[in-house]
Amino acid sequence: MRDNLSAHNTDAVKKVIARHRGRVQVHATPTHASWLNMVELFFAEVSRNVIRRGNFASVPDLQQKLLAWVEWHNENAKPYKWTYTGQPLTK
Repeated sequence: MRDNLSAHNTDAVKKVIARHRGRVQVHATPTHASWLNMVELFFAEVSRNVIRRGNFASVPDLQQKLLAWVEWHNENAKPYKWTYTGQPLTK
């Protein structure tokens, strides 16, 4: 995966990808539609709906509650509504 950030084009990253050739698939995405935005939205939901309101007796308890929420989320999933029109943003 790649979101066109220059940090992903360093020699160190290229070496890791080369070591895992065949198991890693690189995809270029437009910078204005980064997959990372969707990941950030998902983890914001995890934070709001599980972690902030949670009371956890142990690490296994936290893990169980996180996995239960992910299972619920997957069963009730709705697509994120992407609203970018391709036009430059204005003030």
